[in-house]
Amino acid sequence: MDFMIQLSGIQLLDLFFRFAAAGQLLIMAVFMFASARIRFARGKAALVVCLAAYVLLTAPIQDAAFGWFRPPLLLLTDLTSYALLLLYWQAVHGVNLWHKLIAPAKFLAIGWFAWLSVFFLGLKGHGPFHDIHHVITFLIILVILADAAMGYRDDLVEKRRSTRALTITVLLSDMLFLTLLEVTDSGLRDHWLFSFCNAALLFLLAAAAFFMLIKQERQLALTSSTVGDKQNPLVQSKPTDNVAQTTLSPAVNELKTVMAAGLYTQNDLNIGKLAKALKLPEHQLRGLINQELGFDNFSHFVSSYRLDAVCEKLQDPALRQIPILTLALESGFNSVASFNRIFKRAKGVTPSDYRAQFQN
Repeated sequence: MDFMIQLSGIQLLDLFFRFAAAGQLLIMAVFMFASARIRFARGKAALVVCLAAYVLLTAPIQDAAFGWFRPPLLLLTDLTSYALLLLYWQAVHGVNLWHKLIAPAKFLAIGWFAWLSVFFLGLKGHGPFHDIHHVITFLIILVILADAAMGYRDDLVEKRRSTRALTITVLLSDMLFLTLLEVTDSGLRDHWLFSFCNAALLFLLAAAAFFMLIKQERQLALTSSTVGDKQNPLVQSKPTDNVAQTTLSPAVNELKTVMAAGLYTQNDLNIGKLAKALKLPEHQLRGLINQELGFDNFSHFVSSYRLDAVCEKLQDPALRQIPILTLALESGFNSVASFNRIFKRAKGVTPSDYRAQFQN
């Protein structure tokens, strides 16, 4: 059936903003995918394509007017949470989730996405499964939010902390916005002015993101060129003394002294309490532990002291009658499960097997 679309001037302008925003996003996606300098380029490109689909799908025209174009837009929009999960995990944890999946899990994942393609492209998203999938995507968003929030305080890498903070801000803002839409009068949601303002805002955000991407690419190109010149013996002025920096700063020496004195035995020790004990700002302490001691997580830093203390006690024959759990708790661990997990990951054996190596 043919549909005659009658739009006012303001609605045409609305569509112009939406298509312009989507066009900018798609150009960004192509640019990211082809770039060799942008980190996590493919993950970012996939997310941007999904966002472009959402921008077009929310255009103020009847669903039937989209024709064959609507099912692909629905599919890409519903894949947004998956793209966000993969990109977030790679940016924050340095892990490609797809590569981490075992063969049976990959098979199930391929089957799942094949079903999503059939449902949205073949069945056009009609049926109760659409609502079920909304719940699934919401749970994925909650997983991302929980990980970003729980790991924010212990993360010692500023870029990752910024990524966590940005993720929390954007997702919570989006959830708040959608909640306000649900409780708002439907007449206001469907008003042409609301749609137009939304389209104009999306256009401005896309333009700002496009500008930032171009600026980032230029900076990366300049940095790459500068590094190449320094590494080129033909342009390097003269050899320099590459003396290894082995001297720790006074603040780090004080930090090691305080920790060696037993501060790590406090099972509720966090970055704030340690910074207060050292009379340092938290951000400065995070930088010291990360840049001078090489730790990227505060819990791992503290656990290194606790593990050394437990290992020393497990090696002592005079303490062999004392339960391992008691030694772990005395060293600052607050649960047997976390202690066993951390010990096995660090030493490759269980605490009991480790102790047995030193018993006569």
